[in-house]
Amino acid sequence: MKTIFALILALGISTPVWAIPITVNSTTYDISWEVGTFDTVNASRGLDSLDWWGDNALATALAQALGMPTGFTPVYAHLNEGPLFGFSERLLNGQDFIVGRTRRADGAIIARGSYADTNQRAWAYGGVAAPVPEPSSIVLLMLGLAGLCFSGKARR
Repeated sequence: MKTIFALILALGISTPVWAIPITVNSTTYDISWEVGTFDTVNASRGLDSLDWWGDNALATALAQALGMPTGFTPVYAHLNEGPLFGFSERLLNGQDFIVGRTRRADGAIIARGSYADTNQRAWAYGGVAAPVPEPSSIVLLMLGLAGLCFSGKARR
């Protein structure tokens, strides 16, 4: 019994409950975000290995589709922007500089830059959504009904 509870707890912890499904070019992505510097979030989420890393067009399309999600609080209120989809890295003034796409509250898609180790941003992360299997609820319902039928016959 402890194993079952541990498995349920592990599944609950490993999957963000607020992932938002976004469909772009007939592909559905589960998108979440985390606030921190690029270096910090990249260490835990692998931002530089996501599908849109190196793909400005995909980063732009995802930023457009996501926009300003319900419940999202911008890191810098005066910017009023959604999560940043980082897609390239370059040197600027001798420091790693990350370029990404985000959507402002007014709907405009803009490029936004951030120094990798100093600027706090809400970095988008995620990947292609896993296919959802057929719910096993129907199978359990059928087994329960079959059990009721057989238990009724056994009493007779």
